[in-house]
Amino acid sequence: MSNREIKTVLIGFSIILFFSLYYNISNSTKESTTADNIQAVVSIITLIVSIITIYFVYKAYQSQKEQINIQQAEIEDNRKDVEFNRALDIVYRQLEISLPLIKDNDYKVFKDIVIDVETRNEDIIRTLEELEFELYDSLRNIEIHISMFNMTLNNSKVGINDKEFLRILICTNLNSDFFNFLHTLRGFSSEIFNGKNTYESIINRILLINKKIE
Repeated sequence: MSNREIKTVLIGFSIILFFSLYYNISNSTKESTTADNIQAVVSIITLIVSIITIYFVYKAYQSQKEQINIQQAEIEDNRKDVEFNRALDIVYRQLEISLPLIKDNDYKVFKDIVIDVETRNEDIIRTLEELEFELYDSLRNIEIHISMFNMTLNNSKVGINDKEFLRILICTNLNSDFFNFLHTLRGFSSEIFNGKNTYESIINRILLINKKIE
């Protein structure tokens, strides 16, 4: 309770006490005894003290409740920070492992083939048809790495905004060339793989990482 509230209560108590005494004295009769007047004043004072006590107890309860709420909010904020930092650490560790394998090994050769603007579409299709099994292995390896990122995002106990931040971080490190390659490859998939939807399904699962979390 603030000093201002305490002063207000004391002033109010003094005013009520003064008027109680004045009322009892001014309305006392010859039949009234001093003991009767004192008893009346004591009763009023007891009532006032009880009311003030209840008020102080209530204020103490409210103050304690507010303090508990603040502490709980701080604990929850700390928990969220710990969870976010944990998820961020996992993402960075996975990026260190996955990026070199994805960028330098799994799709580099196919990216150069698919995104080469000087190569005719029919030549791209013919080359990818010849490397069908190698391309399948490459896509499966990429999918495994991407699934690790998705698993981290799905299992992390952070809010939607934090998950979206982590997803953007992952996609930024993969960079736009990676996703351009996948979209372009998906466009060729029906012609390359003779209607097989296995490849397109793998590409679609990989591209889920590029979808905004809502």
